[in-house]
Amino acid sequence: GFLSEFAQDEVKKKYQRDIIHNILNGLLSSKEMTEAAAQLGMKESDTYRVVDFHTIKKNVQRKYTKEQLHEVGVIVGELTYLLPDALIYRNMDQIVMIQQVDSDQTELEYQKEMEEVKDVIQRSILYRKKDTDFQIGIGKSVEGYQRLKESYHEASRAIKYIDIIRLVTGDKNKSVVHYSNLGFFQIFGKVDDVTELERYIPETLKKLYLYDEHKGELITTLQMYLRNKQSIRKTANAMFVHYRTISYRLEKIKQISGIDFDNANEVLAVSNGLIIYKMLKEIE
Repeated sequence: GFLSEFAQDEVKKKYQRDIIHNILNGLLSSKEMTEAAAQLGMKESDTYRVVDFHTIKKNVQRKYTKEQLHEVGVIVGELTYLLPDALIYRNMDQIVMIQQVDSDQTELEYQKEMEEVKDVIQRSILYRKKDTDFQIGIGKSVEGYQRLKESYHEASRAIKYIDIIRLVTGDKNKSVVHYSNLGFFQIFGKVDDVTELERYIPETLKKLYLYDEHKGELITTLQMYLRNKQSIRKTANAMFVHYRTISYRLEKIKQISGIDFDNANEVLAVSNGLIIYKMLKEIE
């Protein structure tokens, strides 16, 4: 009857979930991997990519409400409808997709397609009056299913850094990130202990941070000055202060830190150091 069919369907879904989980986390031997991939209809000669979808943040108790988990279920249904050829796997709050790569589609076209998917999902989230911050992390394309773990690792790293990218770029709506486009941020993906990154912060900047710890205006001025290609006028306009105020602050920055703004290498090291500081603050 209907109930036994439903039960069989649930068992099949759970089995598929377990297989995908084991493939993505590299928990299978080569032989097991071949068997699992065959059951999912995957071929070693095809190219795949993994996409990670972030939906809800855990509440203070690090638990989810029934309502939140129902919302994740609704999003899974929408993604399945929008991307019918993909393998979509859900584990509690996590949604992951394995997708065969279309060789005729460029990476840029794919990025745009994912932006459109994000827009559709985000609109329906708003329509349901939910506050889910829907984000998409895209991993690299890999040949065959044996290397899916690598693509998955990249996709989840991309998600991990969306908040920091929003912070650094000032683009609060950034929601779709391809790991290969992370550029400088990829360095952080390769560091297991993020506090190790402190070594890359120049001494000049450390001095300024110590001096400016409570007020914060010199660091903000420095960030804006570098973002505006060292134009005092543009920095003053962006910060809504007088030209002379910026000049005065820059003199103070030079006095305290000894930063040489004519040295391109030093300016690059300071710019990177500012990003690292932001990242370290984010993960405190």
